[in-house]
Amino acid sequence: MKYYVFYFLISLLLGISLSFAFYPISAFPFIISVGFFSIILKKYNSNIILFFNGLLFGYGFYVRQTYWIPFSIYKANINLEWAVPILSTIIPIPFAIAIGILAICSKYVRHNNVLYSINFAFLWVIFEYLRCEMFFPFSWGLLGYSSISIPWFKNILSFVGSYGASFMIIVFSLSLFSKNKLFILFNIIMFLFISVVGEIRKENKQYELDDKEVINIRIIQPNIQDFHFGNSEKQTYIFEKLSKLTLSKGFKNINYVFWPESAFPYTIFKDSNWLQTLKNFVPHNNDGKSALIFGTDRIEQLDKEVLSYNSIISIDGNGKILGHYDKRILVPFGEYMPIKTANKIIHKIANSPGIEDFSTGKKGNIINLDNNISFLPLICSESTLDKKHLSLSSFNKYRFILNVTNDAWFEDTFGPYQHFIISNIKAIEYGLPVIRVANTGLSGIIDAYGDIVKTTHLSREAVIDGIIPPKLRKPTLFYKIHEYIIPAIFTLYVIFLALVYIFKSKLTRND
Repeated sequence: MKYYVFYFLISLLLGISLSFAFYPISAFPFIISVGFFSIILKKYNSNIILFFNGLLFGYGFYVRQTYWIPFSIYKANINLEWAVPILSTIIPIPFAIAIGILAICSKYVRHNNVLYSINFAFLWVIFEYLRCEMFFPFSWGLLGYSSISIPWFKNILSFVGSYGASFMIIVFSLSLFSKNKLFILFNIIMFLFISVVGEIRKENKQYELDDKEVINIRIIQPNIQDFHFGNSEKQTYIFEKLSKLTLSKGFKNINYVFWPESAFPYTIFKDSNWLQTLKNFVPHNNDGKSALIFGTDRIEQLDKEVLSYNSIISIDGNGKILGHYDKRILVPFGEYMPIKTANKIIHKIANSPGIEDFSTGKKGNIINLDNNISFLPLICSESTLDKKHLSLSSFNKYRFILNVTNDAWFEDTFGPYQHFIISNIKAIEYGLPVIRVANTGLSGIIDAYGDIVKTTHLSREAVIDGIIPPKLRKPTLFYKIHEYIIPAIFTLYVIFLALVYIFKSKLTRND
């Protein structure tokens, strides 16, 4: 029994150490933790023991990936601060259970180390997909995200995306503990080859646009820590702060001004009088290309129903709305209450009015600023999901990606840092530059290779003036094949299992 407990503890510590491979720590060598974990799993046949080892490994990993989520309670104007440590403890459990099930499934292809590594990688990616895309629409903590830690390796994301990178990282980590020297050598050579290709690709950048097209932008990071919740004095303070930062030195040389998610503290509706005020924050330059793009709550009247949206709106110098985008992937318990009775419970326990639901956006994802400039708008956690946004035809339309967010909910935790790095990953996967505008940080300009051109510090007021980097000349391989990656993984896994079953007797040598 004491040996079980010992290995349970080791599994927990290995899970925690794996999280060190992720931003902001970015210690990529800790991916080897998965390899050590696989050694523990190979010691046991008992499903119960395997499950608890997997559960503890998963818990150690996900507790550091998700501990920051309940911190939003501090900002939500409800008296539930006591629940933060409880929720931080509970939230990782469903994710950890998945790793426990994975640990059990992994034992059925154990007779050959090479096949075991491949099987483990298939299972890991499939469980990642089910967790992030099927059961909980929130692509967080994918192992492939750790590839961003190595500048010369991260370009693998432009070929196979985050799930493909997860697969390769698992195989590489487990191969280091294989007795098959050829398998180890193959993975090391593959790792080095990908790194070299990444460096060559960066050294031979092929952009669609030349240097003659200069688009000057201003990103406003107001660092509003205290939400207004309808308080008129706080609303006035926020608006005056946005005004001061926007109109600061250099304003006349700017084309586009960006404000973060929900930055404008008042509600916008069709023909709102506020539009005539907001036009003063649109630069009037000589080339005629100028706009204010800002996050706000938008109201729409439909017959007898009034709908409220979390939106991005762009306006020109005349106060005319050029376009708007309503958030399509809402955060449960934050932007809507999936269980309506929960609002009543919150009201009784916390002496709070509960949560007012946003409506789900219905329109497409392109906002046009003028005849030649359009962008892909993403609000907050929408940056973690991409299946609704990509098509080969849309690549030619998009000039850049805009991600507006308000990470003040999560204070000075890993949350804002991990959220920021996902923008880097999307830039690499899509081959499009990213403009990230966050209330409290991190804001920044990221080029089409995922390199940070300019950025801010967390929890500081800031203004970034810069130029939108060029997009790639052609879509990345991932952009072209992204919708086929997961079906291909499922199909290949079925074929893999069939071949293992058919040739099992010939593959029993443990190498």
